[in-house]
Amino acid sequence: MKKLYRYSCLFLLVFLNGCSTSGPMASLYGPVETPGYENILEASLYNSEAELQFVSEASQTVNHRVIGGALTVTERGIMFSRWDYPTLKYDPVTHIEFDSITKYGSDLLQNTPLGLFTKGFYITSDERNYYFASDKLDSIFYFIKSRSKQSERIDI
Repeated sequence: MKKLYRYSCLFLLVFLNGCSTSGPMASLYGPVETPGYENILEASLYNSEAELQFVSEASQTVNHRVIGGALTVTERGIMFSRWDYPTLKYDPVTHIEFDSITKYGSDLLQNTPLGLFTKGFYITSDERNYYFASDKLDSIFYFIKSRSKQSERIDI
């Protein structure tokens, strides 16, 4: 009887713990682990004419705050969008046209809060620096290099 009581309590604790997890939608980056991730991203950000060519979960520092979301690449530029859990959609924060990029590169020192989690980098556009972090840094740099011929890569 005592054993049955212990197993029942253990089962109840495990069951309640499983019910209390927030699920994939409450992630800092959005529902990246769900099958409809890119559809949710497209529906939140783009009209039917814009074609997503690359998507990566990423972070950005804005006014010394780290925000999570998605970094997307289209034919014309790069966009970072913050995941807004209450509305379950992505909100655009930064849009950088390839034509306006002058410099880009790795920057782990300036980007310390983001660099602790993944690879930090910066993009300079119109004399303004934008700081990001993503595990897919090499792919992002490939798109910048191939589409922004006037830009220069400078790793710090």
